[in-house]
Amino acid sequence: MSDSGAATRFPFAITAFVVLLVVLTVGGGTVFFLSRQHELSTQSEFFIDRTMPGLSAHWSAQDLLERATPRLRAELQPNDLDALSASFAKLGPLSEYLGDQGGIDAASMFRLDGSPSASYVAKASYTNGMVTFQLGLVRRDDRWMIDRFHVDAQWFGPPYVALARP
Repeated sequence: MSDSGAATRFPFAITAFVVLLVVLTVGGGTVFFLSRQHELSTQSEFFIDRTMPGLSAHWSAQDLLERATPRLRAELQPNDLDALSASFAKLGPLSEYLGDQGGIDAASMFRLDGSPSASYVAKASYTNGMVTFQLGLVRRDDRWMIDRFHVDAQWFGPPYVALARP
């Protein structure tokens, strides 16, 4: 009789071990994912909070290009930057940087190339109008860079698009 009791406990012990292993693996993966997402969100927020107030206060095409990915730099045409600079000159001085909202695109954390991305919308008030910036960021070589840049101002008429990527 003692053999049959041990025989019925053995499959139960194996099943309990497998279930425990799965729970620990899923729990550990979830903790890792959430901590990584928090770390990347903090880094991208630091980049956007440090970049956008200065970029919106003292518009400079060169400042944008220094923070742009190689892909964005290659796609921007000099006439796009000239038109954007002229538009910012018409807006007048920055009255107030109104902040930004956004964060990490969670699905980008699973890219094979290891380049997480983030999306933000920032707003600023100028003497002659309001501007909404839509930015796409990507992290390359441990550095956040602007990969997508769209400007929409109330007084421009149709939204001026420095670069819109589908």
